[in-house]
Amino acid sequence: MWQVRVGATTLYLIDTNVEDNSPTDRDLSARLYIADREVRIQQEIVPGHRWSANPETLGIQPSLWHANEGHTAFMMLERINEKVAAGMAFEEALREIRATTVFTTHTPVPAGHDVFSTICGQVPV
Repeated sequence: MWQVRVGATTLYLIDTNVEDNSPTDRDLSARLYIADREVRIQQEIVPGHRWSANPETLGIQPSLWHANEGHTAFMMLERINEKVAAGMAFEEALREIRATTVFTTHTPVPAGHDVFSTICGQVPV
């Protein structure tokens, strides 16, 4: 993970090209908008599954989470999952995640968004 200062804001960037990852996993963050659907959903799982657990290890408590398009959809699901696992009711967790997430899109047309069939549910995490 890379930490970058942008004015008064701290930005964290995820990089999968690290020694502990397999060669296939190392390439996940090398290119965005891959045509291969399996690789594409793996790319979308990374920020959700891996990043949502990391703020505490970095010593930060985000007050607001930014989600750009579908790239971070799993981040919101994982945050809800963590709250429910800690004992929070699902509806309460959902309200909290909605209140602390900003969603932006620069491609507000159907062609600009990923669509996956149900067979993509078989992709290992």
